[in-house]
Amino acid sequence: MKSPALLEGRVDVESSDYGALKKQLDFVNGCGDEQGHLGSMPAEQNANGLPPKAPEVSETKWEVRVRKFLWIVPLIHSEFWIAAGFSLLQSFYPAMASSKGLDADEFSYVYSTYRIAMILGAMLAERIMIWSSPVTCYLVGMTGYFAFNIIYGSLYWIPGGTVMLVISLASSFLGGVTYSLYIVSAYAVFTNRFVSNTGVAIAALEFTFTSGNMVGSILGGALIDRWGYPAPFFVIGTIIMFSFPAIAKLKSVLNKDYGSFAETHNPKEVTINYTKLLWDPMFIAGLGCMVLCWGQMGFNEPTLEPSLREFNLTSTEIGTVYTVQFGSSAVGSIVAAVFAHFKGETLFALIGLVLSVVAFLIIGPAPFIPIKRSMPLVYASQVFTGVGISSLYICGFCHSLTVTLQRGYPDTVRTTGFVSSVSHTCLFMGGLIMPPIAGYLVEAFGYSAATTVMAVLLAAWVPVMLTVWVAKAFFSYRTAKMNLTDARDKWSLQENHFTSKK
Repeated sequence: MKSPALLEGRVDVESSDYGALKKQLDFVNGCGDEQGHLGSMPAEQNANGLPPKAPEVSETKWEVRVRKFLWIVPLIHSEFWIAAGFSLLQSFYPAMASSKGLDADEFSYVYSTYRIAMILGAMLAERIMIWSSPVTCYLVGMTGYFAFNIIYGSLYWIPGGTVMLVISLASSFLGGVTYSLYIVSAYAVFTNRFVSNTGVAIAALEFTFTSGNMVGSILGGALIDRWGYPAPFFVIGTIIMFSFPAIAKLKSVLNKDYGSFAETHNPKEVTINYTKLLWDPMFIAGLGCMVLCWGQMGFNEPTLEPSLREFNLTSTEIGTVYTVQFGSSAVGSIVAAVFAHFKGETLFALIGLVLSVVAFLIIGPAPFIPIKRSMPLVYASQVFTGVGISSLYICGFCHSLTVTLQRGYPDTVRTTGFVSSVSHTCLFMGGLIMPPIAGYLVEAFGYSAATTVMAVLLAAWVPVMLTVWVAKAFFSYRTAKMNLTDARDKWSLQENHFTSKK
């Protein structure tokens, strides 16, 4: 995989002076005779009568390393603040909508529209990256999500009723599509540049996203208390755009040598059929993890808060329950990075899946568990859920990308873009399908039985990931054994050759 100019170990510093000549020294006895190229002119002037080019400034190893990874800063900035904006809709829109006269079942359509738009956006993102480039898709997503936040802040001044509902639905569609454009292209760029450490790159983004979620909820509440409902949408929406100029300036660098989709280094890549991966069992295993990741979140959205009312918790205490989940997810992303770094993503996905099963068994608790429901069990379940969600997301994505490259697909941004698009489509689908199912189960059978059904659904995927882990471990063992045998044969051949010469 080629590296762009920004990632080169040495960076040549060019003079911007018009007419300056590059140095072409004649080395005689180790000394350069620069005047031989400038004739008999004075040393202080060149052929154009301009001052000579300033000597090149050598960079230290630390400066080269900083320059090498400087492009990450604006991407992390946008990831953090888009995540903060992502948390605002769920946290603060319902109260404002209720104050405008909308019923819960009416503004629930807003969330459904938001998720449907995410699925459409994830599919559209790959097309935009093919027609243009990943960074173009990234910037379009950023701009659209900025507009989404501004519109939602402006809903405060719109009369209630049908007008507000229609505008909310339209802006939710905009927000869902543009969020997907951003997130799919972001993961395509990141994973393509860190293909040797894909899990670490994904974990870094997930940790940033989770941290942004927590900060967005806290900062949003503080801004509303001080200046009213529109404040967090305007403030965070504006901060999102601070990194736009830097990313636009880096556009050529981020796309260079990574195959803009229309102009790949290998023309044959345009005809590659990526859809064959959708029939690959190993690839499907990673997609299943993505569905179950947001499936857990989708289950908790309509059911967790109502189930906590039996404890008569304050708003702060309810917020603490969700904060525990976010914090555990952040910690889980760090652990996932370690596992992925040592090629153990399938093992940690399996561990996270088991933790998720335990989480839904104890939060009810399940009818066959003779324990009375209590807040310590709720907190414990949120810890397990947070770690499980992060493991399924990071390791599921990493596994799918690893399988893709092992199948011989080229290591380009088109490949990572396809994996990112399909993975996030499955992710959003889990979040779309599960809420109505969870609501029906709780209404028909009660919370304890509903969480047990969710635990069984998660447990059904455990044998799949166990098989994947065993198969991967066996393949790694066989490969290592073959490499060791080849090394021994090569050494024996060299030793025999050396002996025959004697």
